[in-house]
Amino acid sequence: MGELFREIQQNLLELTLWERILKVFLKMTRQLLGFMAIDLEQTIENLFSSKEANTRLITILNALHNFDEKDKNYTKFAA
Repeated sequence: MGELFREIQQNLLELTLWERILKVFLKMTRQLLGFMAIDLEQTIENLFSSKEANTRLITILNALHNFDEKDKNYTKFAA
């Protein structure tokens, strides 16, 4: 029971850290785009309206997902 609790606690800590990192990344991105006078909403709209941009974005997201899955498998066997 204690091991299960520690595992859940660790997962929650990792999620909290991930959320913090994501917030910092989004804040930095917004500030950078603002500095460059780029409208974030318009940029996102452009990304989703372009077939080529959609294809590239899906490729990037799939690569990140695959990397995350490999990392999870490695961590599971390393523990």
